[in-house]
Amino acid sequence: MKRNFVVRYGATRVIFALIAVLVFSFELVSCSKKSGSASQDNSLSNVKSRNMFIIGLDDSFPPMGYRNENNEIVGFDVDLAKEAAKRMSVGFKAQAIDWDAKEMEIASGNIDCIWNGFTITDERKKNLLFSDPYLNNEQVFLVTKKSGIKSEAQLTGKKIGMQTGSSGAESYANSSLKGKNTAVEYKDFLIAIMDLRSGGIDALVIDSIVAGAQLRESGISDELTVIRSSQLPAEQFGIGFRKGDTALRNEVQKHLNDMRSRLASLIRFERMLLYLQPLLTSISVFFLTLIFAVPLGCGIAIFRIRKIPFLSVLFRVFIDIMRGTPLILQLLFFYFIPPFVFHVNVDRFLSVIMTFSVNYAAYFAEIFRSGYISLPSGQFEACKVRGLSKPFSFFRVYVPQIAKRIMPAFSGEVVTLVKDTALSSTLGVMELFAIARKRSSAMFSVVPIVGAGIFYFAFNAIVAFVFSLIEKRFGKYKI
Repeated sequence: MKRNFVVRYGATRVIFALIAVLVFSFELVSCSKKSGSASQDNSLSNVKSRNMFIIGLDDSFPPMGYRNENNEIVGFDVDLAKEAAKRMSVGFKAQAIDWDAKEMEIASGNIDCIWNGFTITDERKKNLLFSDPYLNNEQVFLVTKKSGIKSEAQLTGKKIGMQTGSSGAESYANSSLKGKNTAVEYKDFLIAIMDLRSGGIDALVIDSIVAGAQLRESGISDELTVIRSSQLPAEQFGIGFRKGDTALRNEVQKHLNDMRSRLASLIRFERMLLYLQPLLTSISVFFLTLIFAVPLGCGIAIFRIRKIPFLSVLFRVFIDIMRGTPLILQLLFFYFIPPFVFHVNVDRFLSVIMTFSVNYAAYFAEIFRSGYISLPSGQFEACKVRGLSKPFSFFRVYVPQIAKRIMPAFSGEVVTLVKDTALSSTLGVMELFAIARKRSSAMFSVVPIVGAGIFYFAFNAIVAFVFSLIEKRFGKYKI
């Protein structure tokens, strides 16, 4: 009996020893496989081999990811991910997931990454590999206007809603607000917002980006309002990958950086266009004024020189009015008087050109007239004696001498015209100086104003250079 017991006892020890050896061997094999897989990252090659890049997202998180009227998943993050997949030359799929189970989804390999306004936190970094931050965010409180809640301090004792598993819920749990309110968790934000509007909760912890989108696009800006929080920290959005998927993370990050660089170039181009249009407006006002004012001034000068009784007095009064009243007052007159008197609305830009043209025509007319009457009377007698025709005498004898005499005064008026184009903004015409003032106010900087000043100075330098060449051209004429 005792011997049988010893035999059975010995057999049992052998069996346990064999089991222990098998378990130990399995662990060794498992560890070797893990170390081998850790040393070899196939995340990018797996995506390319199956020709599909799958992102996991909450499809009720506008504007980052949501369903449109055709039940298609769209949004800012979806567009970014699509572009990244296109640059990787693979297909794309946006997979809606239970946000509370997002870590399980990515760990199981059902998705390649979590890309949906995913806040980077220290806790999440322990289990996931994040991309660089690509968007700044903050948590805010969304409340109804009729609730009368206007500050964070008024939320004490209230029902505060939040999405389960969201960074807002995590920030709330780590803040001093916890314990002072009743927390209510929801599966998605859309249901939470509906409950907020119906009075089920008093406030909702929500991403500022989502709150802004809801207020803009859902037509509820008259019903809801945002309260900034001093307790909930600022955040940054990133893309979450599995810990070992460094190759895939780096590939996506590379394409994000390329997109960021391209976007920066587009922004710089748009900023250039922002100044180019007003710049062209200023230049257009300058040249169109010269085109209309110079011949008009010549005509007025001729009528003044010939001293036709009625017309001479009429143009004299016109010149006195144009030179005796501020240009800004004339701009307002030519724009606002026609609708009252003639019931005709005049285009703003057209009104600017009309005003500048008649104003400078008055100045040019007096300059041209002074040049003509300054010619010695012997010039006219010499032309008659030599039998020169009146047109030939005027254009070949008088005009060159008049041009030389009036050039300093005329060039001075043209230089003034360059600077006066800034008055176009009086009627809302967006010329260079107007846009420079707006940009200066928006940027809290004088750099745009200085830039506009440099343009005017450079433009006037070009004008002065052109007139210096013209003066040299007429220098051969002796006065």
